[in-house]
Amino acid sequence: RVAIVDQLSLTYPNQNFTRDSIYILEEAGYTVDYYWWDHATVKLYKNLPKYRYKIIIFRAHSVLSNDTISIFTSEPYTDDKYIYEQLKDYLSIVRSYDDIDRKYFGITSDFIRNSNGRFDNATIVLMGCNGLANPKMAQAFIDKGAKVFIGWNDTITGHHSDLATIHLLEHLFIEKLTLDESLNKTFK
Repeated sequence: RVAIVDQLSLTYPNQNFTRDSIYILEEAGYTVDYYWWDHATVKLYKNLPKYRYKIIIFRAHSVLSNDTISIFTSEPYTDDKYIYEQLKDYLSIVRSYDDIDRKYFGITSDFIRNSNGRFDNATIVLMGCNGLANPKMAQAFIDKGAKVFIGWNDTITGHHSDLATIHLLEHLFIEKLTLDESLNKTFK
């Protein structure tokens, strides 16, 4: 099973990405659970490890601030919700360039470490900016049982990330290349 968490569908929907990614993964024999923006909540992120997905694709904004990477949820920020998680810095306040006036909850590497369950050798793909700008987020997923973490080390446009991710999926599941070969071919 594969999960695609499409937080970006809130501000940057891309039906071509949705159609193509699901088609490629289903042709490869996976069942795909597609979570639109309204399901990209703190609760979903907290429970994702329990669902035993082999691949989790976060089509979500992410940001590096004060040496902390945060993955956006679509859940509007409020100071009276998730108080414990906010006090422990498991959650952050994030804003996207698309909608600078709105604040959302963002999940941090400490949130991942304290989520429910384990990732059981899952492959994690973070399509947002700066996912590998420092090793903390990737290490949190690995410490929680993920086998592989794929992300960007700088800012990226949604359009470019969508295209690159589709190419990566094509190389992996249609051409049946290894992960290293697929990554090399995608980023040439």
